[in-house]
Formats: sequence, structure tokens, C-alpha cells
Amino acid sequence: MIVSLSFAFIRRDNLLIYLFVLGLRVEWCKSYARAERWEEEVILVLEEMRRVLCFFDWKSWWWGRSKLRQDVDDALAEGLSAYTHKQAHILQALGGAFAAQWAPLLAGHELSHEWPSHFLASGIGASNEPLRMPEEHIADNDDLEFDDNLFD
Repeated sequence: MIVSLSFAFIRRDNLLIYLFVLGLRVEWCKSYARAERWEEEVILVLEEMRRVLCFFDWKSWWWGRSKLRQDVDDALAEGLSAYTHKQAHILQALGGAFAAQWAPLLAGHELSHEWPSHFLASGIGASNEPLRMPEEHIADNDDLEFDDNLFD
């Protein structure tokens, strides 16, 4: 047999304790939900960081493989070539600076990250390796077509 007491029979101090405990439970639930959202936000920010570095890597490779116009004089072709290499280098430097700034902080907080290894190794973003298509983009982008005549 279940007996339920109405609030009329509960003493005032017991009612205050009950309301206080109920309020604590509500606040605990809100705090727990905020903590769960915060953990999710950390995961999302780490993924965004990884994607930014992968984009820098891909775009640098894209600039490095761009075919220049063949119908221009040698001086302009040399300038266009220098421009594409400069853009590729800028993107590698941005990625390297990003990794050099954030990797130690993430490691200090024991947060794992899966960034392209050459960004972590160089630290400054200046890579002497030839530009290449990152391995993770080759399998995913077999069906993409690139405009090889960049300056037509």
C-alpha cells in the first residue's frame, strides 16, 4: 500500500529542506549538462583544428601543382611560377605556425590530436619536401577534377 502525504501535513521546515534538495538536484542536472556540452565542444574544436591544417596542406599542394599558362613570355611565366610557390609556402608556414603554437598547449592538457606529421615536425611551417597530395585526400577525392590551367 502506497501512502502519499499531501503538503498540508508536512511541517514547514521539512518542506524547505525538500525544496532545497529539489533545487540542488535541478542545479546538478544543469551543471552536468553543461559539462557534457563542454566536452563535446572540446572534441569539435580539436576536429576543426585538424581540418584547418588538412586544408592548408591540400591548398598548398594545389598551388604547388598548378600548371601555368604556356602562351605567355618567359618573364611572366617566371612571375606566375614564383607567385604559386609563394602561395604554397605561405600556406605551409601558416600551418606550421598554427601547429607550433597549439600543439604544446594541447599536449600540456593531455589532449590528443591527429595532425599532418610534417606540421608537427617542422614547427615553423617551412618544409623542404616537394609538395604532394596528402594521402588522406587521394582516396577521398578520386572523382574530383582540377582545373590545371590556373591562369587561362
